[in-house]
Parts: sequence; C-alpha cells; structure tokens
Amino acid sequence: MFVLPPSEQALLNRLRARATDEESVIQRRFAKAKAEIIRAWESGIYDYFIVNDDLDEATAKAVSVVRNQWQQRQS
Repeated sequence: MFVLPPSEQALLNRLRARATDEESVIQRRFAKAKAEIIRAWESGIYDYFIVNDDLDEATAKAVSVVRNQWQQRQS
C-alpha cells in the first residue's frame, strides 16, 4: 500500500505549511517525494494506492484494505 498526496501542488503546500524547513530543504524533500512516487508506480510492488485527500477517508480505505487482505488469508 502506498499513500499518495492528492496532487503535487498539495504535497508542496503541505511541506510549506509545516513551517519547519527553509525553502531549499522543502524543494529537496519535494523532489525526493516526487521521485519516490514515480518509483512506487513503476516498481509494481504496491497492490494499492490510496490518495490522502481527506485523512479520515484515506484511513478508512487503508483499514478496509488491511481487513480485506486479512480475511482473504484466513479463508
């Protein structure tokens, strides 16, 4: 399972909203995150991608995936 931001702009906004890093650090983190997202899509190792647009909704989806996988393995 890989959790995605709703968009690149949302990711950048979230990094800036933390107000803990200088812009140069934010830009490095942003570039690294974009590269990780590309690798996640291209790697084929993730079965599920969840967009974290709303924390409660994304959490519910993640819990649902885990429950479904657990139930399938119990069968």
